Amino acid sequence: MEAPYAPSPAQFLDFLFSTIARKPPSIGLREGAAVARYLHALAWDSARGSNRKLLHTLSDVIWGIVLQRADFKAAEREQVVEFLKKNADSHLVHFDVASAMKLTLSLPEPKPRSPPPTLSGTFLSETLGARRGGLRDDLTERISAAYWFLRSANVFKARTLVADALNRNGIPTRSRMSETRWSGYEVMERVRQYDNVLENKIRDRLAGRRRLVQKWKALYRLVDVPNPEMHSEPR
Repeated sequence: MEAPYAPSPAQFLDFLFSTIARKPPSIGLREGAAVARYLHALAWDSARGSNRKLLHTLSDVIWGIVLQRADFKAAEREQVVEFLKKNADSHLVHFDVASAMKLTLSLPEPKPRSPPPTLSGTFLSETLGARRGGLRDDLTERISAAYWFLRSANVFKARTLVADALNRNGIPTRSRMSETRWSGYEVMERVRQYDNVLENKIRDRLAGRRRLVQKWKALYRLVDVPNPEMHSEPR
């Protein structure tokens, strides 16, 4: 149920910068499979209850990530058929292996697929397109959303408030000048960077800013605030 009040500027900015969605590190086949097996065994050795369920679920999730994202080559058609045939009367005895083999032999071979790049965080998991595949995190988007949220609410010194929120939440600057704290200048650099992204995606930059703020307001899950009226030039 949504709360009956809108977020204050400080609340909304702390929500945005309390966590950052980042590109997940790569997981090796051997490493991930070994961890999944360990957690699976640990779950079986645990008493029934929430702890066992947690370990089982985590093991399954890690194995799913390995299957989707670890760097290894899929089997050839003949290898699949041979594997199914060899295990039909043992590991796979409860499955219709004969139909699976027929499908394997009759359907076209699947094309090699690479999983799309993603950003993952506490409040957001986003699949990136080809143009944005090189992004390390969504910090620039969050900074832009924070800035235009404040501007839509006619909050004075928007860039300074965004910088203060970044510093308050311990977000590193990645500055080439070895600066450890955010300033309004760095904030506006990020806002302009994201404006360039909007220009490449849609023709109407103002509409893009509105959608950006609406997206993060929806994630905040407090209230459905009316669409903001964006200014055309940064302050």
